[in-house]
Amino acid sequence: MVALVDELFDPDELDMLLRIRLDKKFRNLHKGGTYEKQVFDAVLKANAQGWTIRWLEAMVASRPENDALRVFATTVGAIAPDVYRKQLTDHAPGGHLEQFDRAGNLVRWADFTANLLQVQRSVCSIKLSGDKTSYGTGFLVGPDLLLTNHHVIKPVLEGDGTVSDLHFRFDYTGASPDLDYHLTAERVEVVAHRPPADLAEEHGALSNARPPAALDYVLLRLPDPLGDQPFGPRTNAVMVDSLPARGWLPLPAPAAAPTLYADDDLLIAQHPNGRSLRIGMGQILAVSDHGDRFRYNTNTDGGASGAPCFNAKLEAVGLHHYGSEEGGFNQGIPLAAIVADLVRKGVSLNYLSD
Repeated sequence: MVALVDELFDPDELDMLLRIRLDKKFRNLHKGGTYEKQVFDAVLKANAQGWTIRWLEAMVASRPENDALRVFATTVGAIAPDVYRKQLTDHAPGGHLEQFDRAGNLVRWADFTANLLQVQRSVCSIKLSGDKTSYGTGFLVGPDLLLTNHHVIKPVLEGDGTVSDLHFRFDYTGASPDLDYHLTAERVEVVAHRPPADLAEEHGALSNARPPAALDYVLLRLPDPLGDQPFGPRTNAVMVDSLPARGWLPLPAPAAAPTLYADDDLLIAQHPNGRSLRIGMGQILAVSDHGDRFRYNTNTDGGASGAPCFNAKLEAVGLHHYGSEEGGFNQGIPLAAIVADLVRKGVSLNYLSD
């Protein structure tokens, strides 16, 4: 099995396979050394913990066309041939292997790339400076409206004096942001907000009732309508007027909000620890019956709080806010729940998606 893994997957591909399909981190399964030695250690640990067959099944799902893997899986790995064939033909009427088994998983390339550019224009890193420095992520949801987590700017909301300045770093995809929008704490206008629940409540968020207002969001109004301003290089002043507007990510209207399902793809655009824009990819694990939380295995890091969550079409569907290393999951708040709360608060929302 070690040789097969080594041949079929490079280290990054193996790490993604283990994270997405088995909720395992490759780095936690070995003690270093060559890649072959790392894989050997991981296989030993899988054997000891009893999830080798699950690993094989994940490899089969990822590389169903590989003959060597088929032979190994059905003989040495003791995976029944009919189980292996199911990976190829499940939900494929008439034997057409092109048929996909998840509706909506095929996305128009033009739509995806257009939405991807809008994500880049809308998402920003948030740096809180003063006695302490901390980071988060946020995104424009209107020309002058920015959404992030309540806990990201909690010191500002509570006026505890540890934060004096906020930097909203837009277009931060390379060495430095193209737009560093700076505000003093006193100039931050809060349109609406809700605090999070406590950690124990968040850990049991899928099964336990909690205060309906504990949505961990804050909607800010910026002094300038950044979403209406030009986006692009400004080296030639004559060209600025011809540049497109920056735009924003519209919140979903209640009647049009995409439904969240377990196993759906989930992407998160984030600025981990204040670094340049990154995207994490994974799947939804579960959705709360209350409609106010969902969990996923999409990777995040510190500073990702307040990041937008997207489905496969790159439609914004959630607000990332919490992760549990012990529980092995990340957690977000459906944007539909936040919109419903804003409506209850009487906030005027003119920038909802249809």
